[in-house]
Amino acid sequence: MGKVKAYFMEMDEDAKTMKEEEFIKKYGEQYHYVWRNEQIWLASEKKKGIELDRDPDDLHEMWEGGG
Repeated sequence: MGKVKAYFMEMDEDAKTMKEEEFIKKYGEQYHYVWRNEQIWLASEKKKGIELDRDPDDLHEMWEGGG
């Protein structure tokens, strides 16, 4: 796997678990939209009652745009 792809995959995983401030400190304000999109997705899945302990890639559709 390429370094860039691995970096963005790590960023996506961190967006699920990190606090907003920690995420911005690690990745920068330019990627804040990644954290926001992931949090929106997680909230929508919880609202639908979907089990989040499943592999999120099974359910996750890419959020496009910058937030």
